[in-house]
Amino acid sequence: MKRHFHLLSVGILVVIVLWGGFVRLWKLGEQSLWIDEGFTLNAVRSIGERGVPLLDSGRFYGNGVANTYLVALSEKIFGSDPFNPWSARLPAALFGTALVIAVYILAKELTGDEILSLSAAFVIAFSTWEIAWSRQARGYALASLLIVAAFVFLSRSLRSGRFVDKAFFVMSLFLACFSQESALALVPALIVVGMGIRNPFRAAFVAMALCFVVYAIVPGAPLRWIPQYIHALPMELLIALCGSICAAIVCLFKIGEVNKRNTISFLLVPAGIATAVIVLFSPAPQVRYLFPLYPLFVVATLLFVRMVTDTVFVQNSKKVRSILFVVIILAPALSFLDVVPRSIRFLERGSPQPDFKTVYSMIKNDRTERDVVISGFSQLHKVYLEEKGLWLKMNFNGDPLRVEDKVINGRDFYVGASIVSSVHELQGIIAKRHGFIIVDSMTDRQIPELFPMLEENPLVKRIYSDLGEKNGAPIYLYRF
Repeated sequence: MKRHFHLLSVGILVVIVLWGGFVRLWKLGEQSLWIDEGFTLNAVRSIGERGVPLLDSGRFYGNGVANTYLVALSEKIFGSDPFNPWSARLPAALFGTALVIAVYILAKELTGDEILSLSAAFVIAFSTWEIAWSRQARGYALASLLIVAAFVFLSRSLRSGRFVDKAFFVMSLFLACFSQESALALVPALIVVGMGIRNPFRAAFVAMALCFVVYAIVPGAPLRWIPQYIHALPMELLIALCGSICAAIVCLFKIGEVNKRNTISFLLVPAGIATAVIVLFSPAPQVRYLFPLYPLFVVATLLFVRMVTDTVFVQNSKKVRSILFVVIILAPALSFLDVVPRSIRFLERGSPQPDFKTVYSMIKNDRTERDVVISGFSQLHKVYLEEKGLWLKMNFNGDPLRVEDKVINGRDFYVGASIVSSVHELQGIIAKRHGFIIVDSMTDRQIPELFPMLEENPLVKRIYSDLGEKNGAPIYLYRF
């Protein structure tokens, strides 16, 4: 009987992994490059030319450097095409698929519960948030995979004391930090946990309290990010965080089995401290910074639900309790799970994904040698057109106080493009030169006086507009 159950479980896991990989790979290059993918691919071009991600501005691009090199390797093997960037996104899709297996292993390692482990793999495989970020040439999927691997090896090292498990733990966490910067928040979190190993939740509360104290004394830091994080939370993360809070309460009041409480503590204490660090100290309120921690919250939430069902339905058989467990977790999960392959995936609120591909294709086909291209996305000029163009000065994270961070020696940070500092300066360029201007919703939000000027200027003609019905974000192309 056990052998048949094991074979059935393996078969279910294989189906989950294969279909989860398929929905990640489906028409991988069809959706236009996202703004941040332009940063990665611009650095990838530098690796191809110089061997290191040294930007044209002379600065080193160290954001997700491990992922950048892997993207460069993929493009070297399969070729590159910014109008169909499947090869650039292939590593993320593979890492996102591998994450499904890693989460299953983590859940099985910590709980020994086959049903719970398969449920965790299923949620990660078909979470719309997970799928979307597994289809981006960025380091979020890789960082998440490495963090889950780090927790697997940490658990094994604590149990066995083997040097090899400790070494793999350190290596996994180290590489995660070089895949996505938010993984760095786990380093102090794990140090705090190690120092307070006898009472990890007390250590966590002390650490998070210190975060708030330090944040409170930072000039001009009135907890401005927290409301924006709450507003932008995707449904799956909101549910996982609520479940994790309930699980933490259970542990605080020592309800339920000791082993399960210890497992929840093992996951939530470092994840909770890391979340506090990210939310309070990240340079911008981007929910995606929490993405690498999401699987930890999922496993903790499922374990909490398992504890509840086993306690409430203790009189029922294990099979009945397992069925009830699956039903209970599927009820809210159906609101964010998606098993259907789709070519367009939306990332998060506040991160527009307009159809840059169509706009740049039009420019590439219609431009002349005298034409200049102007937009707030010089990195995309370089990727799509292999030139710098002119950069409309604006900040991508929405904080106008940090726009000067993107200026190096009077030029754009990413490609060294010349800067158009104001709408008045742009009007002077329009009067003297010819070319194209690209405006999307982010540009309009950052430079509100731009759109009315372009619409009213007799020297400017709108030649393309997309209201975002397909991609969820409008974009306009002007000729002057």
